[in-house]
Parts: sequence; structure tokens; C-alpha cells
Amino acid sequence: MKKNQKKAFGFQYGFAAVPVVLALIVVLLGLSIHSIYSMRENIVLSEEAASADAVDQWVERVKRELNIHRTNMEAFFSDREAMEDYLLSTYDVFEEYPMGIYMGDETGYYFDSSGWIAGDDFIVTERQWFLEGKDTYNFTFGTPYIDAFTGNICVSVSARMHDQDTVTVMAADLYTDYPEELVLNLKETSSLDEVMLVDGTEKTVVASSDKNLNGLILTDLSGSLYKKISGMLENGETSASGTNIIWITHAEAADWYVVGVMKRSAMLGPCSGLCRWCCY
Repeated sequence: MKKNQKKAFGFQYGFAAVPVVLALIVVLLGLSIHSIYSMRENIVLSEEAASADAVDQWVERVKRELNIHRTNMEAFFSDREAMEDYLLSTYDVFEEYPMGIYMGDETGYYFDSSGWIAGDDFIVTERQWFLEGKDTYNFTFGTPYIDAFTGNICVSVSARMHDQDTVTVMAADLYTDYPEELVLNLKETSSLDEVMLVDGTEKTVVASSDKNLNGLILTDLSGSLYKKISGMLENGETSASGTNIIWITHAEAADWYVVGVMKRSAMLGPCSGLCRWCCY
């Protein structure tokens, strides 16, 4: 073979190998992207699970405390006046329910340890905490709401008392400072764009990294992201991929959901410019 023919053959061989090399680079790049994506997803899911577990532990602790109060009242006090004295001792003592414990029964009787006196228009049997607690001896977390007096998110925890002549419910209004702290910490540590804690019944936002959403109902919000999250909760979905990546983890003790949102473009971190096609 002549020298020029050998050189031409070499060029042809080199050019023929270029598509193979490029294909290998694309495959390796794709595998790397998938690996990074999976790693970040696993980190987020792990941190969400830890936050959900922390919520569960907090909920169970509050339930145990309230159960101890109820047991004390039932074991040591047989008359209403003595029970009221015990309730008074719970005011401004406990961080989660600083307004103390209150109780009411089906006859319309109501006593509040904070000293608040109900007006004539206050019908005990129509109050949400009474309706949520009257049929169960297990302390139940109700639907979160905005407290008219403080403007803070609040949730009533209630249960029926044992061995009373009438249906009597004991309850406390729980403030959500700790869940809010968990939400903000999760956003910071996981680099999520948005984090929220959502009630599983009414889809009320218990706590959010965007405090403007606290106390609102997802289905009432106009944004497509919130409609998507609401639909996922309704259908029992735990993840979704699109412009935003959404992960949902259930905190079973209160039937709340930890929701994390990250923009797809943020999944791989800052783009170098060389992989512009994979970041959008």
C-alpha cells in the first residue's frame, strides 16, 4: 500500500471512530447525570423521612402528656370543681399548649383554664374540637386553623373522658412552632425550593417555608404547583416529576404530610454550560 493510501485510510478510520466515542461520552454523561439525580433524590427522601419521624415523635409526646392529664383528673378528682382547679394549673405551663387545657360536655358546660368565659353564642356541641373528640378515647389531632386571638396556626387535640355521666371532651389548642422549625430546617439542609407540612384531611398548610401559605387550604390556591400537590395527596402519590420535582412523605401520627419541592434545573446543581441541554 502506498504511503498516501495509508494516510487516507488512517483519516477514514479516525473519522469513523468519532461517532462511537461521542456515543460513549453521551452514555457516560447520562449515567453520571442519573447517578447524581438518584443521589440527590435519596438524600431528600432521607431528610424528609427524618422530618416526618420528628413530627410523629412530637405528636406522640403531646398525646402522652394529655393522656396523663386526663388520667390524673379521672383518678384523683370526682367532682367538677376539683377538675377545674386541676385545669387551672395547666395554664401558661406547657410550651406547645400555653393556653392550657379546657373541657366541655353535651349539656353545654364549658371550662377554660385560661379564664376565658364563653358567650351565649358559644355552643359546645357544635365546636370542632368537641365533634372530633366525642367519639374516641384516643387523643385526636383536628384540622389546623388560624387562632383568632394570636393569628398563629393552631390545632385542637381532643378526646372523650372516661366514666362521666355525660359525654365530656377534654382538649388543648396546640401551637405549631416546632413543626415550623422542622420545615425551615429541612429547606435549608436539603436545598429544596419549597417545603410544607400539610394536613391529610382538609389539605390545610400546617407550616410552610413560605409563611404566607400557613393556614391556607391547597385546593383554594390558584398556582398549578399547589393544585398538583393537592391532587397527589388525593391520589396517594409520593413523587412526581416535571418542571418541579415533588416528594411527599407521610407523618402518620397526626396524618400530616411532609412535601418537598425542587426545580428540575436545580437537581444537578449549577450548570457548567457544557451540559446546558440536561439542566432545563
